[in-house]
Amino acid sequence: MQAPVLLGAGMASAEESTRHKTGDFSSALDMVDAKALLQSDADLLVHPGDHVLIVVKAGENLTVHRIVRVDSEIWCEVEAAGQKGFVQGHHVQFRLLLNCAVRGPAADLYRRITAMVARDFDQELVWNALRQNRTYPHLTLKYDFEANAEQLLQLHEVIAGFVAGQQPLPLQFIGASAFGTSCVFLDVDQQPSGSDCSGVFLANLRKNLQEELEWMDWSKEEKGVHWHATVAMGWGDADSTSISSRILQAIRTQHSAEFPCSFQLGNITIMSKWPGPPEPYRSTAKQILTYEMRSG
Repeated sequence: MQAPVLLGAGMASAEESTRHKTGDFSSALDMVDAKALLQSDADLLVHPGDHVLIVVKAGENLTVHRIVRVDSEIWCEVEAAGQKGFVQGHHVQFRLLLNCAVRGPAADLYRRITAMVARDFDQELVWNALRQNRTYPHLTLKYDFEANAEQLLQLHEVIAGFVAGQQPLPLQFIGASAFGTSCVFLDVDQQPSGSDCSGVFLANLRKNLQEELEWMDWSKEEKGVHWHATVAMGWGDADSTSISSRILQAIRTQHSAEFPCSFQLGNITIMSKWPGPPEPYRSTAKQILTYEMRSG
């Protein structure tokens, strides 16, 4: 089974740590001394990346360092309010999404268009999230859902097994479009070669996840998933038709020569949303595990 790509092992900055760590979680959770557990026969299973912030059932904000299995039990090494220790995995609750991280020239085009929209139309929501490293260029494959640490490991095993049998698929950004009058995005041609390989891929991914992970919520996918990369949204009802139309016109005028822009659906990435406002792009969403598809 393919191992995931494990992202950086760095910790949060002092400023971030001070801002996000609140409460005394030792009184609410069963905590085991870190030194004692590390001296036992603990297998490292998942390192969730740079200072992944999550919320446990008791309501505290924790920084997760890693997830381990000791005998048959799952534990998370966590830190909060200056304390460090291990808590059992079922206490640690993540809010996750599945997406494909967009790379190369397509990611560069997306960033340049998002920056232009922020500069020329004062629509900075998405651009601020990008430049502050609170998101990254991506296509959503599965909308957000909750999972504890034990379920995250189940998800890891299912995706790693699924990706092992997949090859990268060709996609294209084909221009700008909109959902109604309050969201502008780069649209994706899912069939640039004339076949529906990407549709088959998405159907098979969903089938695998539904069969293996009965706990996963699919209510947000009832109307299907339209692959897109959002460049601006959330300007409210005031003159929304005019704003949307002007942004679309600017993208089509200034960047028409750059479409279509080819890239690959070449990975499945697990994104973790930090605690914060529920609206898209207002909080932080980090990629924690990436599974690469291999050619040939």
